[in-house]
Amino acid sequence: MVADHIVPDTKPNIKNIFAFRVKILIWVFFVINHAAGQDSIFNYNISLTLRNYSVYDALKVIEKDINYNFSYNSSLIDADRIISVNYINTSLKEILDTILCDENLRYRTIDKNIVIYKPGSNINKIIAEILSDSVPLLKIRGKIIDDNSREPVEYANISIVGKSIGTVSNSDGEFILKITPAFIYDTLGISYIGYKIYKQPLANLLAGNNIIYLVPDYIPIQEVIIRKIDPVLLLRNAIEKIPVNYSRQPSMLTSFYRESVRESRRYVIVTEAVLQTYKSPYSRLYENDQIKIIKARKSQDVTSADSVILKLKAGLSTTLLLDIIKHPANFLINDDFEYYSYKMADVMIDNEKEAYVIRFDHRGNNDYPPFTGRIYLDLNSLAIKAVDFSLKENKIEKASHIFVIKKPRNFKVKPLKAEYMVKFIEFSGKYYLNFIRCETEFKIRKKKQFFGKVFNSVIEMAVTDIDTTNVKRFKAREVAKTMNIFTDQVSDYNELYWEEYNTIKPDEPLEEAIRRLSSGE
Repeated sequence: MVADHIVPDTKPNIKNIFAFRVKILIWVFFVINHAAGQDSIFNYNISLTLRNYSVYDALKVIEKDINYNFSYNSSLIDADRIISVNYINTSLKEILDTILCDENLRYRTIDKNIVIYKPGSNINKIIAEILSDSVPLLKIRGKIIDDNSREPVEYANISIVGKSIGTVSNSDGEFILKITPAFIYDTLGISYIGYKIYKQPLANLLAGNNIIYLVPDYIPIQEVIIRKIDPVLLLRNAIEKIPVNYSRQPSMLTSFYRESVRESRRYVIVTEAVLQTYKSPYSRLYENDQIKIIKARKSQDVTSADSVILKLKAGLSTTLLLDIIKHPANFLINDDFEYYSYKMADVMIDNEKEAYVIRFDHRGNNDYPPFTGRIYLDLNSLAIKAVDFSLKENKIEKASHIFVIKKPRNFKVKPLKAEYMVKFIEFSGKYYLNFIRCETEFKIRKKKQFFGKVFNSVIEMAVTDIDTTNVKRFKAREVAKTMNIFTDQVSDYNELYWEEYNTIKPDEPLEEAIRRLSSGE
């Protein structure tokens, strides 16, 4: 429940302020526990028009629509019977009753399976058969360490070489990659800017926790040569080459998404999801991207003892807007280059390819967002491979209008930190969004209070699979409400929830927090 008086930020927008400024919203809540129910999948309404389909093929179409699998004994159903149907917003149960044409059949959900059976069947035996038929997953576990410093390498890219499957390491350098046995003879690749790529057959890494040392890779290049390269000219050329370097076809990205909120050192909310994102072609900027939530869960410790709690609104929308190729920040807009200074910093190795590193900084004599950071360009193609940037610490408070803040009148919210990381990955000759991380920190206090509470929020999304074949936009009812508070839309924690999906392994404090929050300690 939001406090009585909500005061939106009334300051005028500045031209070309970074697009996601209006999407990162903060709500200060007086806490009241709230539980929301969820309709059964059998009450889920779908529209279905089929002409001369077999029952088997019709069930396959429905499976794709609802993201469930049908399990049944072949003797129960005439799978070859030809049907033609036209349903508009009809419940799944009604459709199944009509298609299967047997009033004696019953339906039951087991995880992501819909079991079709008859009364009197041994349902426990059916469940056991379903579980035993599940494709076993192999888990590659490891920790990535800098070979020189022996420090963990955070947010390194882990993938199957030549495939679109992967994940990233956490802040402790740890990762878990889940694969089917079909990939056992493939090669694992681990890459990070400034290091030699690590390659190893997956079969060699099944034994247990692997310690993987990444070796720094430097290019001996004279500073005078770097100094002669014009960084602004490079960036202008990189922008011109966007239609060539990034996909001109739609793609479907499967990703793992996590929001976490800490109050000082105490985690109060952790929300996680598996998402599918329809990415429109980079040559078709007028077409919006879409997000579909496949699975989601939360762990939280929000009680009546908390007088104030921070919840993120539009976190999902932030993952769309942080695609800085589609939604460029001011420091990547031709007309705004004059408001930032650019300097060639280095040439580094990334995934066996050379990359320019360009540092940029806000000039300080204008009202544009005071960002500072680094841009990584592929040396040959000039593709923008990664950007890490932040709001300058000495100016972040003055830039608070970048964040649209809604709060009770008697509260003050002061931004302390805003850091961002965006990475792209090359697949089949084109670049796709690969990883996003957004970390913000705020101090929230009542107006007459000297001390307040410091909240740290992190949004991170790692793309775990890329599909470029037969990609279609989602139906309107499937599209997530990206502007809503995500935490309030999902159910509670389940320990085995992500068993078949690749995720970002929680670091040690977060892993302990999830265990504590989900156990109610």
